[in-house]
Amino acid sequence: MGINIRSGSHYTSYILYDFDGNGLCEIAFRSSEGTTFADGKVITDANGQVNDYRIRQTDGVGWASGASLGTTCGLIFEGPEYISICRGYDGLEIARTENIPRGGSGSKEERANYWNEYWGDDFGNRMDRFFIEVAYLDGIPDEETNIRISNPSLIISRGIYHNWQVWALDLEGGELVNRWKFDTKDHSAIWLGMGDHFFRVADLNGNGRDDILYGSAAIDHNGNELWCNGNGHSDAMSVGKFIQDRSGLQIVACFEEESQYSVAGGFGCQTIDARNGETINGHGEGYVGDVGRCIVADIDPENPGFEYWSSLNSGIYSCATGEIVSTAMPTGIGGGVFCNVAIYWTGETTRDLYDRGLVYNHQGCANIDGRNRVVNFNTGYGSSQRNHSTKYNPYYYGDFLGDYREEIILLSEDGTAIYIFSTNHPTNNRLHHLFEDHTYDMSQAMQNMGYNQGTNLGYYVGAEPL
Repeated sequence: MGINIRSGSHYTSYILYDFDGNGLCEIAFRSSEGTTFADGKVITDANGQVNDYRIRQTDGVGWASGASLGTTCGLIFEGPEYISICRGYDGLEIARTENIPRGGSGSKEERANYWNEYWGDDFGNRMDRFFIEVAYLDGIPDEETNIRISNPSLIISRGIYHNWQVWALDLEGGELVNRWKFDTKDHSAIWLGMGDHFFRVADLNGNGRDDILYGSAAIDHNGNELWCNGNGHSDAMSVGKFIQDRSGLQIVACFEEESQYSVAGGFGCQTIDARNGETINGHGEGYVGDVGRCIVADIDPENPGFEYWSSLNSGIYSCATGEIVSTAMPTGIGGGVFCNVAIYWTGETTRDLYDRGLVYNHQGCANIDGRNRVVNFNTGYGSSQRNHSTKYNPYYYGDFLGDYREEIILLSEDGTAIYIFSTNHPTNNRLHHLFEDHTYDMSQAMQNMGYNQGTNLGYYVGAEPL
């Protein structure tokens, strides 16, 4: 991507998908001067030069106020910003368009003042949060025939903590054409600061078209407001079918700012109706601080329906009723509570849990002598700081072999290879390839941006008989 694209999960998000309907995937990502494509083409300025726009270390103070120079830190406040889309099979650029702009004009001080007011600071933290996804805005493909009404759109965003923007782009005739733009400055102040370190795509209101779940706010398929519940910023969020006898999809999320969630939904961790953003139930009532993690899955076959819990470690709760199911929390390596991702691994219709390189079965898997710890990748793979550092997420996981159990991709300890792991547990259950479910497809497509989250289905699969 070149020297002018800052490295990191918030800055180098990319999406791999078939955007033009030719049966082959394209890859879309941020680009700038210095980005080099597979045919050797390099993005330059009008004079054929690659400028170095990186600034020097500012020791934590604002860009405009300056500071002593140090080593290059990668912050970039000037120069062009693009979105490029390339053919997946040979890496040649198909189209390029302007990225969502930083905004502001005039002197350095005038631009910095604008960034402080609009984005929330002038030193590249809140301004430089970029995510990329895909969404079917005209209609979701038929899941039996996979026939498309139209091609999907590329969704790009900027900002999460104060103002934020989301744009929808269509790949048409070799060009990226803007479909709509959503900018929070054009909406009520309640929309400010609603973003997460990622966003989700799903048909939230059940009209057959994808919507954008931007944290505690939702944008309709046409770029208009769908809902905003005011709960604020979250580090973990899932959307899927978690309550069997309730219509539509549900959301499970935890929240960071107690001054917001205690007033809006009333709880630090909540089950939410995806259609309107209303709280169904929750735990962690009132002022309980930053609830940094939460997870939802059916892990207890003795309890009807899905369960959810959070880093508050106050118990396991029913998604349907909000009642506490158990105080025995699922714990793994080092005694930490599993709040990472749920995975189909042991061949049951309930899910297992993955965290810190360990696959865990809450009830004890019958075909491995009742043990809770199913498999431990901790030696050389799962515990490596290369595997998403403190998050301990796998590089990627999903059902790409098609037997409904999910595979795990991890990086080797020395960083020279990737390893793909599949389950060795038999099963008597049969499900369609999970990718055939649109909600699942969208949940796995976003794994390469920000804080990656778990996969979830848009139809109900739990301990109840299939």
